[in-house]
Amino acid sequence: MRASAAESALRGQPLDSRQIAQTADRAAEGTNPLSDHKASADYERHLARVPVPPRPGRGPQTHHHAGFEPSALPPVNRTVFQQGAPMTVATQQFAGTFLADPDHSSFQFAVKHMKVSIFRADFANAQARLVGEDSRLSLEGRARVESISIRNPPEFREHVVNGEDFFDAAKHPEIVFRSSRVELGQDGSASVEGELEIRGVSRPVTAAGTYQPPVDDPFGSVRTALELSATVDRREWDMGWQMPLPNGGDVLGYEVELTVHLELIKQG
Repeated sequence: MRASAAESALRGQPLDSRQIAQTADRAAEGTNPLSDHKASADYERHLARVPVPPRPGRGPQTHHHAGFEPSALPPVNRTVFQQGAPMTVATQQFAGTFLADPDHSSFQFAVKHMKVSIFRADFANAQARLVGEDSRLSLEGRARVESISIRNPPEFREHVVNGEDFFDAAKHPEIVFRSSRVELGQDGSASVEGELEIRGVSRPVTAAGTYQPPVDDPFGSVRTALELSATVDRREWDMGWQMPLPNGGDVLGYEVELTVHLELIKQG
């Protein structure tokens, strides 16, 4: 961002603390920032008044604006939940255990098929749990491979469920996810990092999406929701089956989009 009024105020003037403070005020008056998920407009405008000292050896040291104390900064408009971070008053709404409502949750994947369409399937038997306890918020989920929505033809289902180059469910009946970090913004954005285990192989995955704060339902329960998606390469989990198309290309894409919609009910 360029502050023309501040530049004009500095031209031909001595660079002392008084001049820097006046210039900082002009810089702030000439800005019109927008609030976003990182900070409010007031916070952005306040930062324009704060002179930033150069690194050692990079020019003369400047001083803070008269009367400014770092503790006077307004709070950033963002709430972060992560494992190991203290839970603030705002995060107390997520304290406790929330379980996914199976009738209003879904666990899906989508992959390119024959270069012309997107093939989608889901897992009917899946569970998820969101826990806020002490200083940590965690998300865990698991799905039974045999509950995949692929039913026909039977030989296709058998290959996908039990094939050694697909899920190999006889040896690895479940898909499991465990979070290592959960970040929720006050704008409703969500980011979750963790380990996804398929076929006994664990790989790091980062999912992004949205969440809804908890609300009371008409039946005496408290509900919240998470909508998350991530794109992964199935070869990372040794699912490398492939066939070539006659004129080039692959029958089945390697990139797979994972989508999870969780409607969660508070327990207790």
